[in-house]
Amino acid sequence: MEKGSNIIRKLPLLAALGLLLVAAFAFSAGVTSLAGSDANTAAKCTVTPQLFIEQENVPISIGSAKTITITVTAMHDVACGPETYGVDFTNAYAGDAFNLAIMGKQERNLFTLGAGQSRTFGGVIGIPPYTLPGNYTVQVTAYSEDDHWKQVSRNIKIEAKPINNYTYWKTDLTIGWNNVPYVEGISLYGCPNITSAYRFSPSKNDYITMNRYGPLLVPARNETVLKNEQFGGLFVFSRERCTVESIVPNERFSEEKLALSGSQLLTIPPAWNNEPTKILGEACTANSNVTATVEMKYWNAGSQKWTSASSVDILKTGQVWQITSSAKCTLDLGQPLETQRGNIQ
Repeated sequence: MEKGSNIIRKLPLLAALGLLLVAAFAFSAGVTSLAGSDANTAAKCTVTPQLFIEQENVPISIGSAKTITITVTAMHDVACGPETYGVDFTNAYAGDAFNLAIMGKQERNLFTLGAGQSRTFGGVIGIPPYTLPGNYTVQVTAYSEDDHWKQVSRNIKIEAKPINNYTYWKTDLTIGWNNVPYVEGISLYGCPNITSAYRFSPSKNDYITMNRYGPLLVPARNETVLKNEQFGGLFVFSRERCTVESIVPNERFSEEKLALSGSQLLTIPPAWNNEPTKILGEACTANSNVTATVEMKYWNAGSQKWTSASSVDILKTGQVWQITSSAKCTLDLGQPLETQRGNIQ
């Protein structure tokens, strides 16, 4: 009887122990269920985005560049909130041979999207001057920043077309500030570490910043370039000796006029090649019907200072000159200065 009484006395303790075991099992099951729920949520949040390329077959003249439209759409669950994605060109196919960039970005292009949201970018594709004509392929990839394996790629077929009737500029840069010939909208190849440039605006009497994306230079935010300032040349700072190249269709010069007044930078067009520097003032006089005094200087990259033109200096295609005129006149970039000077003695 004593033995049975001991068991009876222990029943409440055994019941309590049973309840603890049941609670432990319930807690364990809850943790497992919660972990599974988190895993499922993570899987829905870290997903492959959609990628759309508007132009999948693109003809581009050698030495120039085009911008294509790239759209990325987030496919993650609404409960995840905003997620981080990226999109860029890869090194696949001709990726190493071309100049590729996302407009507005000089580094990795990361951005945040809510569920179902889309973002559109301009993808810059530039073909260096030494590229052979033919068919090439470049690749764009969009991905989840949390898991780069969650990615999707699209290919773009490129037809590199030869260009006729063009002007080729090659400029060797020294360490420090350099002048580079430039016409608005052309592509600049070489010296990839130079990511910005400066061009003088006569209307502002100041330099404006140009940012570089691949081979393209575009005015920085809130900066504009007027039509008659499109041939101004550039100032770039180089930390190494390197070479930049450009190809310019000759029709760009034949269609343009230069409004000369005050001080400005000018890239010498092909029609003015081998003309003496002094003839610029004579042509300006002939076109303004008043005597124009024109002062000309060039930037000496070796000494890092401006140097005045001498009486024997000759204009050469692609040179950049600082020109200061006492009179307003309009000169034709497609006509020789001798022709525009007329019969002025």
